[in-house]
Amino acid sequence: MTSAGLTCPSIHAVAIELDAQTSSRLLERAHRSRSQGTLVFTQCEQPCEVTVEIESTDAQTMHLATQQKDAIVNMLPSTCLEVRFGLDGQEYFFASTAIECRDSQIVVGRPEQLHTWQRRRFLRASVAESAVVVLTEMGGSRHVRGEGAMLNVSQDGLACRLTREVADRVDINEMVGVKFELGPEHSLVECCGRIKSKTAAGSTNAIIVGIQLDRNPDTSNPLNQLLNA
Repeated sequence: MTSAGLTCPSIHAVAIELDAQTSSRLLERAHRSRSQGTLVFTQCEQPCEVTVEIESTDAQTMHLATQQKDAIVNMLPSTCLEVRFGLDGQEYFFASTAIECRDSQIVVGRPEQLHTWQRRRFLRASVAESAVVVLTEMGGSRHVRGEGAMLNVSQDGLACRLTREVADRVDINEMVGVKFELGPEHSLVECCGRIKSKTAAGSTNAIIVGIQLDRNPDTSNPLNQLLNA
């Protein structure tokens, strides 16, 4: 996938959240340089991508200009969307909502924080779309918090797609129980991990959650063997 002339990392990277001060400074730079980017949203149940330019920004909103007027003519206020743009060879992105469409301009809510990509120490293994990860409470009860589709996994952690309802049940830096199957023998892996990121997944009811796995030898050794098989 490419955006703003940049190649987006996939299995080699994980999304991280930047602090509010850094995010504000980057948005101001993007405005001054009139950075081009991509607006991603769903319309009539179809994914849409529109090339945009950051035209202006204030404390509450961002104004994005586009030449693809036909693509936004039916966009409704409150439409969930993701904005991606590049600066100095690095891609940044954020989730927001549409406030108003004016011919060739979209007004969106300005984010408090941006996300970007960070390379990982390990290659992340892609898994079948049907692979399921189950999140549970820490402790003896192991009450199920929810489940979702696992997107990739490495020795360090995994990414999974959850419904917004399930994602709202866990907080950043919270420890959770994690359970999934891996490999041709559907070997069960049970461990614990810490919620490290939440990012938009391209639809109104989906969130991609990044989980850093506990490096317990009892868990990591079998996982390493499965990933290297």
